[in-house]
Amino acid sequence: MLIPPAPSPSIVIALMPHWHISEISNFEFMSGGYSSQNFSFYRLHNGVQEKYVLRVPQGNQPFANREIEKTIYADLPANVGADLVAFDTTSGRMITRWIEGPILADVFVGTFQEEQLVEYVQELHRAMPTTKRTYDVVKQTQKMSKQDILSSDDAADPVLLVPCHNDLNPWNVIVAQDNWKTLDWEFVGLNDPLFDLIALHQGLELPQENLGQLAEQFLGHNDQRRLLSNLKRFWAREFAWADYQLTAGNLREEIHQQLLTAQAKLKAL
Repeated sequence: MLIPPAPSPSIVIALMPHWHISEISNFEFMSGGYSSQNFSFYRLHNGVQEKYVLRVPQGNQPFANREIEKTIYADLPANVGADLVAFDTTSGRMITRWIEGPILADVFVGTFQEEQLVEYVQELHRAMPTTKRTYDVVKQTQKMSKQDILSSDDAADPVLLVPCHNDLNPWNVIVAQDNWKTLDWEFVGLNDPLFDLIALHQGLELPQENLGQLAEQFLGHNDQRRLLSNLKRFWAREFAWADYQLTAGNLREEIHQQLLTAQAKLKAL
C-alpha cells in the first residue's frame, strides 16, 4: 500500500492547544490500520523527549461511537491499555502515549503457550469498564453486508452477555515489559465473553483441535454448542467487515483475503 503523507503538526496542536508546534517532530506512519491512519511522533519539552501515537480515522465505521469510546478510555484501569492524552469526539482523532514492545501477532509462536490466552482474556474481562451498549453480531453483519450470513437464531444468549472488547485480534495486543496492553476500544459492548477468546485464537491461526480445550478452560465447563455458535458469529463478522470495506473502496489485498478465508471457515462449520 502507499504510505500516506505525514500529518501536519497542527493536528496535534488542535488536540493539545497548550503544546507548542515546535515541540512536535518525527511523524512515522504505522502500518496495519484499516479504518484509521496511525502515526507515531515525538514531543520535546523541557529537554525531555516523549513518544506518542496519533490516530486519524478514515471515514465512518459501523458501531463506532466516539463519545462512548472516549468514556471507555477514561474508565480503563491503569496498565490495561494505552494512556489517553487527547480525544476529539467529533473527528475521532486521538493521541495516546507510545507503548514499547512487540505486537502479540509477531511473537506469540515460540514464546507463549495457548493457555496464556485464557488467562489474558479472563484478566481483561475482569478489568473491563461497565457498559450498557450491546455488541449484537447478527445486527452488525446485517449492517455491513447484504449477504444473508446470520439470522436472529444465531444471536448470543442474552443471559451470557458481559462487557467485551469485540476486536481482540493479536495486532491489538502489545507485549509490554510489565504486561500485555490492549489497543483499539472502538467496539466495546455486551457480548458472549467466549467471542473474545475465539477472536484472539483465530487471529493467531492456532491449531483448531486445541480450541475446544481452551474454551473449556475459559468457561470452566464443556459447551460445544456455545463454542460453535461463537465461531460462526466471529467468522460471519469477519466476512461482513471485509465485504463492507471492499464495497467502500478499500481494496487492500489482505481485506480480500480475509473475505475468502471467512467464506471458507463458515463453509467448514
